[in-house]
Amino acid sequence: MNDSIDDLGHPRIPTSYWIIAGLGFLWNLMGAYQYYVEYNYWTKPETRSALPPEFGPLYDATPSWLYIVFAISVLAGLIGCIGLLMRKKWAVQVLLVSLLFVLVQMLFNLFGTELLTALGGSAAIMPVVVMLIAAVLYFYSRRALGKGWLS
Repeated sequence: MNDSIDDLGHPRIPTSYWIIAGLGFLWNLMGAYQYYVEYNYWTKPETRSALPPEFGPLYDATPSWLYIVFAISVLAGLIGCIGLLMRKKWAVQVLLVSLLFVLVQMLFNLFGTELLTALGGSAAIMPVVVMLIAAVLYFYSRRALGKGWLS
């Protein structure tokens, strides 16, 4: 019998699938928490006292639409990973939405703000990591769909 097919004739789901889907869910859960923290820094200047002073002007200059983009990217990523855990094919489209909104958000942060000027080149690390993870989750979900792991 083919190792990639179970006894009922369904594609066998590798353990790595569950690990990637689970880590993606946890990553996006942390992103939802980060959204909450960032939104509070932006809407409540008194909460910024724990931050270095160079962050204040960055939050003051952040346009409100960027928080909407941030919310959509995180929510779509979270729902998309739930879809992966449920083995649903709609997860692919939802993770695409997440990726597109992540790209808008992170590219604006890198090139439409004073982030790099205020904090230096190392400030680019996290936005690049976020974009890479969103891309990996999307392309992995497409692979899972192609292998018949999603229905």
